[in-house]
Amino acid sequence: MAFHNKRACLLATTMLVAASAMPAHAQELTDVDQNITPLGRIVLGWGTEQVALDTPQATTVVDQTDIERQQATTVGELLQGVPGVTTIGSERPAGQAFNIRGFGEVPAGDEGRVVIQQNGATKFYEQYRLGAFFADPAAFCNIEVLRGPASATLYGGGAIGGVIRFETCQASDILEDGDDSQLRLTFGLESNAPGGQVRALYAARPSNDVEFLISGGYRTAEDYEDGDGDTVEGSAFDSTNLLASGTYYIDDTQRLTFTFEAWNSDLDDTALDQTNGLFDTFGTTDRRTTDITVTAGYDADLSFGDLELTASYSDTQVEQSEADA
Repeated sequence: MAFHNKRACLLATTMLVAASAMPAHAQELTDVDQNITPLGRIVLGWGTEQVALDTPQATTVVDQTDIERQQATTVGELLQGVPGVTTIGSERPAGQAFNIRGFGEVPAGDEGRVVIQQNGATKFYEQYRLGAFFADPAAFCNIEVLRGPASATLYGGGAIGGVIRFETCQASDILEDGDDSQLRLTFGLESNAPGGQVRALYAARPSNDVEFLISGGYRTAEDYEDGDGDTVEGSAFDSTNLLASGTYYIDDTQRLTFTFEAWNSDLDDTALDQTNGLFDTFGTTDRRTTDITVTAGYDADLSFGDLELTASYSDTQVEQSEADA
């Protein structure tokens, strides 16, 4: 039994205003009170300067530092601390479902007024009791969560609940000023359920106009034990991830970008139900998942605003066999 979801689209948007972060203000210090109280991140948008919590479009950014600190096993773990966001899905890499302020039908996992994007490509997969988004958390260097109905202004009525934008790592995220190249090797081990991960990343800037990044990773683990010491059958997994990206700077105001990301997982005797943690409710199955996302973009800083053109291709396939209800 195979399930297949493929999307290819061309997206053209003109962004008149860019969002950015500025240092938080602090209350004036006195000789008596030496405490500093941050008032919140400043958001620039639509001609106003406001504190993020006071704007109709509440925004949270999970940056590269946060992602590297968490060392997450699933994408859902990266968003656990984001206000108003609930993630439900496999505790192993088998898809995640998202809910923002009550929008997003969890645990069904279907598209419920929350838009998920990866490098500008809309990501969605629908299957009963299975998450809608498949990816390796280590592939991302930035995640932006837009909460509230203001998202529908730019993304349409399907985004009335909000938008979650995943951005994979680019060479500029890794290379510091003056770096021509950088190689990173990452190793990790798990104590609950023998397993671990290995990942290699290479970023280079051969000239002032060109930069690229290539990375690949492998994760594996056996069945883990719950808090009572009981083995959770069907929780073992293997997954691989490949990421390639490049940027060509036409001049100081224009650039071309390209990204390719592929993710694959192989789970034997895993739970049919991956959204509520009840591993034996609906039986088990052998499940193989392949997810591919390709994007090409053009960005320009024009006199009247920022122009962004994105062409994207998304393909998600889930194959199931040996079902045991």
